[in-house]
Amino acid sequence: MRKFKSEVIATLKDFKDLYKHDWHELGESMQFYKQAFRDFAYATKLLLLCVLGVVCWVVAPFLIPVAILIRYFRKGASHE
Repeated sequence: MRKFKSEVIATLKDFKDLYKHDWHELGESMQFYKQAFRDFAYATKLLLLCVLGVVCWVVAPFLIPVAILIRYFRKGASHE
């Protein structure tokens, strides 16, 4: 039993030494992917805000005349 136990410990130690570096690289790559996802989310947010800003900049000048027309037609329809 003692021989088996020492063999298992030696095998686990070899496994640990063999894959210790790879596990460290895996942790670093996961951190890289997390940061890349955060950067992608931030860039998407900025893009959507810019698109919304451009849409508002283009549409806003037409909102006041449209509101006046709607009010005019509602008043005109109620007086008939």
